[in-house]
Amino acid sequence: MRTAAVRLLLIGVIAGCGSRTPDYFPLERGAQRVMEVTEQRTSGAETTRVTRVEVVETVKGRKEMPGTGQVWVIEAPLDSNRTVNYFFQRRKDSLLMVVPGRGGRPERILHMLLPLRVGRRWFDSEERRESCEVVGKETVTVPAGTFAGCFRIVQQSLRLDSRVERWLAPGVGLVRRVKSLSWLDDSVFYSIQREERLVEYRVPDRRRGRTGLNPPASP
Repeated sequence: MRTAAVRLLLIGVIAGCGSRTPDYFPLERGAQRVMEVTEQRTSGAETTRVTRVEVVETVKGRKEMPGTGQVWVIEAPLDSNRTVNYFFQRRKDSLLMVVPGRGGRPERILHMLLPLRVGRRWFDSEERRESCEVVGKETVTVPAGTFAGCFRIVQQSLRLDSRVERWLAPGVGLVRRVKSLSWLDDSVFYSIQREERLVEYRVPDRRRGRTGLNPPASP
């Protein structure tokens, strides 16, 4: 199989730090994740399906959030050429997503419990709106290449018919994501099925002023 077309800055660091815990959610200012996105929408008897390649996230850097502290800012595209920012805060034992809460006050959502290991489970908050579980460690093949040792995380809404599966590769992060959402409105069935597969992961190489290359994925 061909090697990954992924771009990552820290070739020597990753290769020389085998004793360190792998990072499954790397954050580097300027990093971009390019995915092949296939989306299928159903509205009653009509179904449409489109496939496109796009940047699904850009790490904008860190900022100070009042009442919260330092957060990482990740920009993602919306429809009609709009974008939305997501805010993350990394801790030793967890990765938190910061969202607007009641009264406009920041609310921390548990995005990931660290370190990842198969069988680990958690809820997003005390309100238990979503549950997450690390259900396996797998080898994943996507347009960017083949990645071994990917944790597969299943996120299930406890209030809606919604499910998200994510595959995270060591040192690269998200390489595949599958989302599903369905609902009824006036007895009409609607659903959205979306799959994202990694095409390229770009990280600026600030030492050389250009993009560096990652260690290859599994052959």
